[in-house]
Amino acid sequence: MRTSLVGLIFTLLAVPAWSQTQQQSDWCYGATSTDDQTIAGCNAVIQSSQQSSANKAAAFTDRAFAEIDLGLFDQAIADASRAIALDPTAATAYHDRAAAYFHKGLYSQTVADDTRAIAHKSGYANAYYTRGTAYEKLGRHGPAADDYRAALKFSPGMTIAQNALNALGSAK
Repeated sequence: MRTSLVGLIFTLLAVPAWSQTQQQSDWCYGATSTDDQTIAGCNAVIQSSQQSSANKAAAFTDRAFAEIDLGLFDQAIADASRAIALDPTAATAYHDRAAAYFHKGLYSQTVADDTRAIAHKSGYANAYYTRGTAYEKLGRHGPAADDYRAALKFSPGMTIAQNALNALGSAK
């Protein structure tokens, strides 16, 4: 009896540290989680040995997005880079890294990464918009206007792109 009780205790205590709960997974991939919940959930997904490379890439990407919201731009760049290493076609990871670069004032890197994002996901309105704002910061108004128009083509209700295009037109 004592041997089976000890075995049961070890079994109960041996819940793998690498597993994550459904709640953590929902936090990582869910749209209604707070940034802190997203980071905590994605940490669990990333540390799990049960997850595929594609799922881990998505978790790094989601964590990077939350880090951008929190102003943690260097961490977001690192996480988006990890996602890209796992999935070199991850358009959202390129765009998230571009957004972090933009917030750091690294506009050439923003253009490069959003160009990659668009190459992997044609019609990516947010990438066109962000690349347009980077072009504008670089003083390249023609490509900026083209990107704002492309953003509006793929997302006609994107008022920030329309406002940016209008402001660019009135600045001439």
